[in-house]
Amino acid sequence: MGELYIAEKAKGFNHKAEKEHAAKFSSAGLFAAMEDVCQRVVHFLAPGTSFPAGTRVRFLEENRDVMTVIHATSRVGEVDGAGTAELRALLSAHPELGNMIPAKVISGPDWSGTYEAAICTPGTNR
Repeated sequence: MGELYIAEKAKGFNHKAEKEHAAKFSSAGLFAAMEDVCQRVVHFLAPGTSFPAGTRVRFLEENRDVMTVIHATSRVGEVDGAGTAELRALLSAHPELGNMIPAKVISGPDWSGTYEAAICTPGTNR
């Protein structure tokens, strides 16, 4: 009899906990999509590619001289020179980004295969 009582209490407790969890995490504003804040423009070289405006790319820090441009799962280009210093400064200001910076292509390519991308950082609730 004691085991049955304890099993019923555990079942009721688990049901109550699941219901509270579902109510807490089903609120409409909890995971509301926030717009990314696009704040800087960076030029990157991606010869032989064709990206329409709005395409999402990521800048990956691999070594000190060059930042790699990633689209989906493949390496498509690179940022070198002054652009890498700006991207490294952004990485140090936003450690939550790890070693990748999201961006959106805003124009390009020109005659040399250079694109412009707007660097986007996650939006905040402030």
